[in-house]
Order: sequence, then structure tokens, then C-alpha cells
Amino acid sequence: MTTTTDKAQVTTRTWTIDPAHTLVEFSAKHMMFTTVKGRFSGVSGTILDVSDDLTRSSVEVEIDAASIATGDLQRDGHLMSPDFLDVGELSQDHVQEPPHRGKA
Repeated sequence: MTTTTDKAQVTTRTWTIDPAHTLVEFSAKHMMFTTVKGRFSGVSGTILDVSDDLTRSSVEVEIDAASIATGDLQRDGHLMSPDFLDVGELSQDHVQEPPHRGKA
């Protein structure tokens, strides 16, 4: 969706993240000598682009914690347990990137 205001010629675009073409991957050290890789397939969200003011642009993402996959069902079950992601209590993790603040 694109919105243009005549007064300031500001273009605001909102994009919906396409779950079929989006992948969230991670890697973590296990026992300090091996790396476990995995992914979350349940991802959705939006990107807001304000053309004239980057500080008003933002990214908002929701990740379905139950969609975790590491290639090992027993490990996935443990990662979904209260020891880690606690999928029973909180199945969606919400991430919102604050507006860009400029260089650090």
C-alpha cells in the first residue's frame, strides 16, 4: 500500500512480509564444540517506509516459536519447553525494530 500526501510530498509505503519467501535462521553453540543450526518457518510482519524521514520508518515481525526446526525432533521439543522458548505460555514472539536513530 502506498500513500502520498500533496502537502509535503511524503510517500509512505507499507509492505507485508511474505511468509512463503521469508526465513528466520539461527545458530547456537552446543557444549562449546559444535554448532546447532535451525530455523523458524512461521514468520509474519510489516515494513513501514516513510520516504522523507527514515526515523519514522520501522519493521515489525512476529515469529511463531512452535515453528522451530533443527533437524532433531527431540531437541525441537526441548527448545519448545519451558527450559527455553516456553511455547505453551508464549507461542508468538513479537519483535519491533524502533525507528532508525542514525549512526551510533
